[in-house]
Amino acid sequence: GVFFTLARIGYIVIVAGLIACMVQERRWVGLCKMLLAMPVCAGLLLLLSRVIPTLAASIGTGEDAAGSVDYRSELLSSGMALVRENWGAGLSMPDLLERLEHLRQGEGIIDLVDQPLTILMRGGVIGAAVYYAILLGVLNRLFARGPVLGQESAMSATSCFAGLVGLMASLTTTSYGRNETTYVMLLAAGAGLLARRRASVGAVVSSVPFTALMKPSA
Repeated sequence: GVFFTLARIGYIVIVAGLIACMVQERRWVGLCKMLLAMPVCAGLLLLLSRVIPTLAASIGTGEDAAGSVDYRSELLSSGMALVRENWGAGLSMPDLLERLEHLRQGEGIIDLVDQPLTILMRGGVIGAAVYYAILLGVLNRLFARGPVLGQESAMSATSCFAGLVGLMASLTTTSYGRNETTYVMLLAAGAGLLARRRASVGAVVSSVPFTALMKPSA
């Protein structure tokens, strides 16, 4: 279903999410097979883009691709210049848009199509470090504890892990928009799984009578 949206973001989510799923479940053989198949799939996609203009536009091979590349390149260079000038705490959104006025498009908007860069511009190095520390902390714990969770919890952990990785990969080509809610929900679900697991383990231990713990083993 995501494939037939003919959206570049969807393709990025599929690829990055499937890779993350394989990694989380330690399916290394499957991961190698997938990596070998990716060039073939990419080739087929390029062939289809020659006969489907909508697909060509979505993956950046259409006639207007050069304009999109130029805009993204200018956004990156201008954005990094602002990061170097305001590396500590970043800029407020009104100040940021004012400094990027030269990027305003015909639709009357300044399209911040690079969320990691936007985070750096808005929060500076300090804000970005806090932002990604939370994300990486949840991903690291989901990966480390995935194998020891129960079957249902492990499946949920894989979904959160793959969803977060896929979403963050796609955000290199777009801004948050409606995706912000999805990101927060996935992050909260992942943290909730880890917290619930710790609580359930603690409950099991606390339910054992103190006298049983003190009883010497045979």
